[in-house]
Amino acid sequence: TSAKRGAGAIIQVVYAKLDTAFNSTTLNGVDTGLSATINVQGASNKLVIICSALWGSQGNFCYMYLSDGNNNVIEQPGASGSRGRFHWGTTYNGDSGSDFNYHAFRDTFQCVTTPGSTGNYTVKLRANNEDSNAGRCVNLNRNPNNSDRYYDPIGISTLTIMEVAA
Repeated sequence: TSAKRGAGAIIQVVYAKLDTAFNSTTLNGVDTGLSATINVQGASNKLVIICSALWGSQGNFCYMYLSDGNNNVIEQPGASGSRGRFHWGTTYNGDSGSDFNYHAFRDTFQCVTTPGSTGNYTVKLRANNEDSNAGRCVNLNRNPNNSDRYYDPIGISTLTIMEVAA
């Protein structure tokens, strides 16, 4: 039990990976396929969430974020005017030209949250596009160009959830 382990002890670790390419121009959010579910043992315990993604975007309106199983953003900053409130993005590269086609970044986001109850807690990586113009998209585990060439990378994205005793 967590009482025997003491505060700060890691109770369990859940790990997920996604190595298939993902691309989306969907408005209002879509699951990327990278998700993990942990069975929380204590309502006051903390969850340490670490997500590392190889990603790229085309245009100035695409981003990604971590959500719970109900698509609520996990650990979102407070509102500040019309600024975006997300974990990855945007990668402004201009709306034309070829340079933006080759960008791919390895970014990691980590946070600590308290689920507030026991039972299954799901974490998902979601992608969003704020502009309906053709060609603007989020790419996961690939760059926007996605050609079969040495310098157009493919990758792996990972999600780790650790339950820590309170």
